This record gives sequence, structure tokens and C-alpha cells, in this order.
Amino acid sequence: MRQLPPLNAIKGFEAVVRLGNHKDAAAELGVTHGAISRQVKVLEDYFGAKLFDQRGRHLVPTELARYYAGEMGAALDRVAQATQRVREPAIARKVRVTGTSSLLMHWLLPRLPGFQAAHPSVEVTISANRAPYGKVAATNDVVLRRHPMRRDGHDCIPLFRDRRVLVGTPELFRRCRIETPSDVLDHTLLVTDGRTEAGVWDRWITANDLTPRPRMRRIKFDHVFVQIEAVVNGLGFGLLSEVLMSQHLDSGALIAPFDDTAMPYPHLYALVPEDKRSSPGVRCFVRWMAEEGRKIAGPVPEDDHEIRPVDFDQGAEPYPLSLARG
Repeated sequence: MRQLPPLNAIKGFEAVVRLGNHKDAAAELGVTHGAISRQVKVLEDYFGAKLFDQRGRHLVPTELARYYAGEMGAALDRVAQATQRVREPAIARKVRVTGTSSLLMHWLLPRLPGFQAAHPSVEVTISANRAPYGKVAATNDVVLRRHPMRRDGHDCIPLFRDRRVLVGTPELFRRCRIETPSDVLDHTLLVTDGRTEAGVWDRWITANDLTPRPRMRRIKFDHVFVQIEAVVNGLGFGLLSEVLMSQHLDSGALIAPFDDTAMPYPHLYALVPEDKRSSPGVRCFVRWMAEEGRKIAGPVPEDDHEIRPVDFDQGAEPYPLSLARG
């Protein structure tokens, strides 16, 4: 059985120490000056010790009082936070999420039924959006991007790492008689025509000490989710995100037989308003995303803090150079 002091007196005493006088403590708690004095007296009687020394017209808390007020203040803060979370309205169980089309289509949506089964009371709204940063942050609780972000009043949370892997259908590997990584260079190579993807095959060839062919067949696409569909349908080989390809790799629709040729790929981060991190819906959704992603490729490396954060209020979304190499 807990041995607790007079709890009502605790509130008055802690307020006096924190605010420095009876008057302000009374105003904060909505009671009279006399009521505060009586609460302090009750606590002094309980401990059998003085909690304040009279110095002129001022009351100065004793060393014991300062210690006890600090402990009780922290305890009262925890009580207030727990109470607020229990009393949060239904809106706290709603989560507005935005990210790129590829991430949403090929990673988040296939896993979302698992989140809904585990958290049926959380309502998730999802939008594919690459609008200006300010607009995205203002209308969403979780902004997903492949780089660190920075914005006043927000926290950037590293979710999980990623790798770029060579993938293709089992039938394509068999038909093309692929036995070594170099063999794929004699066949159709698929790539997205964007600034982060330009030269990805050349970088892969260099990183793995391979010899490029004089003329390599390439097909370019305007978006990575179109390239993914082309790879899944056996049109050629791709160098794609292991995270995005995980459902196809798990099902056997695609294979990635040359694990030692993998290259870095931009990791995933979530931008969350500071005042939403304690929201039950946002908190469990971000935690779930991190856990799901880390099952595939692990957490973001500890040295990732050295990557230059991207200013969320700027119009461009450049990948940090250390990640863009993948």
C-alpha cells in the first residue's frame, strides 16, 4: 500500500516554491491566500519540519522544501500529461500522412492493413504530394522524405535505412543466363530519368569494378513507380530501393541474387510537428513505420547526423551528396 502525503496540500506547496509566493500560487490554483497557507501548514505538520524560513517579508524554501518541490513538480507534470493523453479527443487518433507516390504505393500501402489491424482506432489519411514544403507541413501530421528536414516547431525523425539492389524477375535472370553481375550489362537496363537517378548504372559499374559495354541498352522512365512496374513485368533489370522492392522480393516476383553489389540509397525520415509527437495516433504510426522498415534494412546509421539537413522552407528538395551517391 502506498504511503502518500496529503495530495491537495502538495499542489499548494509546489506552487508556492515554484512561483515564489503565496499570492501567485493562490491565483494559479484558484483558491484564497489563506487556503494556500493552510495547505503548507498541513504539509509541515505531516513532515514535522519547517518548509519555509521567514526572511523579512519573504518566505524562503528550505533545502528540504526545494528538493521535495522538484520531485513533486515532476510527478505532477507526469500526472497532467497522462491525464491529457487519456482525455484527448478523437482527433488525436487521426493521422495525416504525405509522401512520394513510390513510397506510398510500393511500401506503405501494402503494409497498412497490418497497422490497421494492430491499431483499429487510428484513422490514417494518406496523400501523395510533393508540393512546396510549407504547404505540405501545414496540412499534414507526418511528412515522409528521403533526406533530413528542418523546420521551426518540428522534429525530424530518422526512420530506417535503405539500399539500392540489382533486381529482376526470376524468368529474366534465367532467360538471360545471368551468372555474374557483369552479365546484366549485355541486356536491357531500366532507369528513371531524374537528377538522383542519372548515371546510377555507371556508378554501380564503377563501385563493383565492372567493365562497361561500348553500347548498353537502356530504357528511361519519367517516374520510379513506372520503372518498378517495368521491372516487375520483366522488361529489364533495375537498380532500385530494397525497401520499395521488399514486397516483390518477399513474394518471389523479383529476386536480388547479388547482395554484395548493393549500394547506399537515401534513408527515410519523418517530419512531425513538436506538438503532435505526444498524440497517440502520430506516435504509434511513426513507431510502427520505423519498426516495419528496420525489419528490412535496419535503422539509420548513427553517423547520419553529419548529413546536412534540408531547409523545409526552401523550394528545392536536393538529396544530400553523401546519400545521392547511391
